[in-house]
Amino acid sequence: MKTLFNINMIDANFDETLRTVSSTVSNVMSSSHLSIENCLQLTQGWGIVSVIKAIEAYLVQFTKKLSLVLQDLQGRYRQAKSETGSETGRNGFQDDWSSLQWIFQFIQHCGDFLLRVSAFNSSVCSQVLSLSDTYTSPASSQNPFNVFDYLSIYHPEEHTAVIGLLGAIEKNGDGHVLLPATTNQIQVLVKQAHTLAFDVVFSQLKQKLIEIPKLKVWSRSTSSPLESPQALTDDLPSFSLSPLTYITEIGDHLLTLPEQLEPFTSQDNPSLAAAMKHGRLPFTEDDGENRDLSLSDMWLDAIARGTMETYVESILKIPRLTDAAALQLSTDIGYLCNVLAALDQPPIPALTALEKLLKSDKEAFPRFKDDKHTESALYQSIARLRTWD
Repeated sequence: MKTLFNINMIDANFDETLRTVSSTVSNVMSSSHLSIENCLQLTQGWGIVSVIKAIEAYLVQFTKKLSLVLQDLQGRYRQAKSETGSETGRNGFQDDWSSLQWIFQFIQHCGDFLLRVSAFNSSVCSQVLSLSDTYTSPASSQNPFNVFDYLSIYHPEEHTAVIGLLGAIEKNGDGHVLLPATTNQIQVLVKQAHTLAFDVVFSQLKQKLIEIPKLKVWSRSTSSPLESPQALTDDLPSFSLSPLTYITEIGDHLLTLPEQLEPFTSQDNPSLAAAMKHGRLPFTEDDGENRDLSLSDMWLDAIARGTMETYVESILKIPRLTDAAALQLSTDIGYLCNVLAALDQPPIPALTALEKLLKSDKEAFPRFKDDKHTESALYQSIARLRTWD
């Protein structure tokens, strides 16, 4: 434990930090296996419960060390983002893909840690089962520790714990979890790393989406003069029923995602795959349906759903919609749905319902009030925006 406290995995060069993380994970798990082997040789396995507790405490502390690495990575990303400022790249988006590479490598090392802990768990369970006769018939052994059965006499609680461990493993096999706290902390760390990775990919999309309610175009009538499109906060042209600049930029960015994500998700990487199973991405359902998707499909699903849900939220924050603005907005939604279709991503029901409500004229609008495909709150919100409530 003292050696662990002296380990400093954070380096000014984050590539070196990642190399240190990789080697330290290997060394820590090797030490854990060695501790079990020493226990088996010295006590014939009777000290196994105490050793497992010690290893658990050791690995929990190591996981806390890994969390410091993630904090350092978060700090580097925030600093890089602030230094970039307003500089933008293709389609008005900043280039954050270099930051994403570091995060995916860190997630991969966490996945490797999970796999090693799982292998350790299976190995120790098998070793405990192989000593079943020693535990249940100590007097038949030639080992003096077993003949005297000292543990049941002087430390009955530990003796009961060992027999209880044997019973649990016999019942559950190698599925019995020996290091629950360690496994849980690694999974929490993986989820935090996935949240950071998602933020890198989604933050700029989100920034453009949340600016939508501020556009002056929504309150302009069809008689307003034409103006050239600039940035999102500039005045936009009057209604041509072609998608506006803000949504075409978002669409172009979404269409580049498969190519951008491919280097991180297309490899046959068991460690990364293991980490993905425990790191649910934002905007995805935790119902197991996405577990059979490829890594790239899981990411596209999360980003697409995040875009749609945030878009709906932003639309409902628009103060007022003229009739012309409603038609334009329905055109923008239709464009986004076409982009999503090209990515094999179906629109969420709220987005489809919004498009229908925005296309409707005042006379036909009340028919949607009792439509089973239209939420009452959504109907009321659009009625308010169009001053038809």
